[in-house]
Amino acid sequence: MWYLLSDTRARALYAWITGAGVLTVFVFIQSATGKLAAEDLPFAWVWVAVNLLPGLALLWADVLLHRAPSRLLHPAAHRALVWGTWGYMALLLGTFLALGGALLRGGSVVGYFRASWYWLGPAQGIVLAFYALAFYRKQGLFRPDARVITAFAEQKAAAWKDKGQMQRCRCFELVAENRLPEVFDMLKQAFERRHTANHHAAIELSRQYRALQHEHNMSAVAPGEVQLMLNRVAMGVLGLIEEIPE
Repeated sequence: MWYLLSDTRARALYAWITGAGVLTVFVFIQSATGKLAAEDLPFAWVWVAVNLLPGLALLWADVLLHRAPSRLLHPAAHRALVWGTWGYMALLLGTFLALGGALLRGGSVVGYFRASWYWLGPAQGIVLAFYALAFYRKQGLFRPDARVITAFAEQKAAAWKDKGQMQRCRCFELVAENRLPEVFDMLKQAFERRHTANHHAAIELSRQYRALQHEHNMSAVAPGEVQLMLNRVAMGVLGLIEEIPE
């Protein structure tokens, strides 16, 4: 099953926040028990900030800039992003927990933390590069065709039906049936007076759809190119459906 990019982002953000919270607690415990001396604490917090804040900032910025990103992500890419985030958090926590062994071998806190950047820096760089490619690239890495979008909509319709969210269920069913004009009407009604940004997004997607249909009827654009743009509109619709108030 393909994934909405917003779902992947939410899971990566959850992993990052969880890891950050656990690491912060560990640092507080080490400082409270005296295992981190007062003179080492400033550098320890700098180390924490350098390893956590860039990724956190990148994810939160994307949440603010792209509330409902209109893309589907391949399952392999979704797993790479989510498990890559958990893997980096595990590496970071393992590095911190190994501090005691380094001190027993005669090392210093500052020296150990500085040395750790030789492996944490590249690991963080790889994770952030994947974030940039997945969340900030103007053109998506993957271009799912109409069959993928239809199958995704059918699966989502069944999932929301099981949860009793019939409005979302019906919207996904209409997408699967390629009845987008009816979906636009439902979206505009759902967001009217509730969420201005999503309401405007629904109106804009409806306008794009009508323009594409007109170009298709006039044979102004090659059929394959029209279908590609229609798929983008459909993916935008999928993201907005997930934002319908419960």
